[in-house]
Amino acid sequence: MGQRLAELTAEMRDVFKIVSEMTCKKRPLQPGTPMERRLEELGEVIMSHAKIGFLTMLLLAPITYYLRSDPLLATTASIGILSSLCSLAFLVVSIFSAIPFFLKIRKAPYSFFLGAVESSMRFDFEYVDRLAQCNAKAIKYVLTHYKNERTGLEKRGAVLSGSIDKIGLFPALGAIAILSAGLANIQFANGWVQMLVPLILAFHFLNLIAFGMLQKIDRVVALLEYSVSSRS
Repeated sequence: MGQRLAELTAEMRDVFKIVSEMTCKKRPLQPGTPMERRLEELGEVIMSHAKIGFLTMLLLAPITYYLRSDPLLATTASIGILSSLCSLAFLVVSIFSAIPFFLKIRKAPYSFFLGAVESSMRFDFEYVDRLAQCNAKAIKYVLTHYKNERTGLEKRGAVLSGSIDKIGLFPALGAIAILSAGLANIQFANGWVQMLVPLILAFHFLNLIAFGMLQKIDRVVALLEYSVSSRS
C-alpha cells in the first residue's frame, strides 16, 4: 500500500509538472502585420507599467493610512490614478489593435477563427501526448485541485469588485464615473473617500488581468478533461 501510494504521488508530480508547463508557457501568436506587432508591444509595455503602479499603490495604501500623512495620501492617490490611466490607455490600444482584425474578418470571416483553432491544436498536441502516458487517477486528482484553485481565483476577484465578465467592462467604468461625480460633491477633511474611485478602478483592472489568466486556465482544464475522457 505504501509503495503504491509513493508511486501515485510521483505520478501526480509528473502530471503537475506538465500542467505547470501548460499554464506558464506563452502561446505563440499568429503571424501579423508590422502594425499589429507594434500595437501588441505597446500594449505589453503599458500593461507592465499599470501592474507596477497598482502594486505600488497597494503597498503605500496601508502605510498612508497608518501615518495619516497628507503628502503620502496625495502620492498614493496619484499613483492609483496613473495606474488607472495606464489601464485605460491599454484599452485604447486594444481597440486600435482590433481594427486590423476587423479588416481580416471582412475579407475572410472565418479565417482568423480557424487559424486560432489550428494554432491551438498544434500548440497543445505535445501536452496531450505527454498526458496520455500519465496515470489517469493522478490526472483526475491534479485536475480536481486545479479546478478548485481556479474557482477560488475567480471568486476572490468577484469579492473585490465583481465579476468583470458578468458586469461588463464599460458598465463598470460608467458606474465608477457616476461614483466619482457623486463623491466630488462630498467634502471630507481628510479626503479618504476620494481614494475609493482609483482603488475600485484599479481592482477592475486587476480583474481584467485575472480574466485573461482564467481563460488560459480554462484551456488547461479542457485538455485535462479530454485526457481523462479519452480513456473511457
